[in-house]
Formats: sequence, structure tokens, C-alpha cells
Amino acid sequence: MFKYVFSFCMLAAMAGCAGSHQASTAAVAESVSAAALAQPKSDSAQTVGLYSDLIAAKVRGNTHLPENLEGNPEVRCLVKLLPSGEVLRVGLTKSSGNVAYDKAVVSAIMKSSPLPLPSDHDARAVFLPELSFILRPKE
Repeated sequence: MFKYVFSFCMLAAMAGCAGSHQASTAAVAESVSAAALAQPKSDSAQTVGLYSDLIAAKVRGNTHLPENLEGNPEVRCLVKLLPSGEVLRVGLTKSSGNVAYDKAVVSAIMKSSPLPLPSDHDARAVFLPELSFILRPKE
């Protein structure tokens, strides 16, 4: 089981969300899409939370944990995105101390491109141009 904690940066402004994921990637994607369509556009906070979960599910589905992973290391990454959700680059801002895990996380984020982004302008702005990931493999 993975847990991803996100903080999204928009220049100097910061907003945060936490996501705990117990469903499969497909189930999360389906429920998030249905919920996003059903909610009013003015509810940006809910939309951000839903898309945070959808992004986490996509990245989690592409993460292959190294066999030598011990404990619950934390890695922090800064992800530069295009407005389309395409990942331009991923940089480590804090290593987990396990090089193989760090590489697995960076690879998973790149493989997840394009990341799903909301159509609501205010909610979308939270994710662009950069978002900061804080990733832990286990709870």
C-alpha cells in the first residue's frame, strides 16, 4: 500500500492535499472522473483533492519498488508540467537515502506523463507550473 502526500506550488502560493489510496488505479480514476463531473465548478478545493488522488493513483501504478527497500523512506520531488499535464522534468529536492527508490519514483512520475489535470481554471492553477511530491512507499 502506498501513501502519497502532495503539496502543490503555484509560484509563491502553496496549497496542500493528502491522499490515502486503497482502491485500484482504474477504480480511483473512474470514481474521480465521475465525482469531478458531478460537482459544481466553484468547488475548487474538492476538485484539487480529487485530482490529487487521481495523480497519485497514476504514479503509484507506475512505481516499481526496489527489493532492498527498508522502512518507510520519504523522497521529495519537484515536477515541472506543461498546461497539458505533460511532465517536462522531475528533480529530487530531498533524497530518501535509497538511490534505487529515488530512481524508481522519478521514473514512475516520468512514465505517468501526462498527469491528469482538472478543467476548472482555479483548481488547475494549483498544479501548474510546478508541483511538489512527497512520497512514502508504506504506512
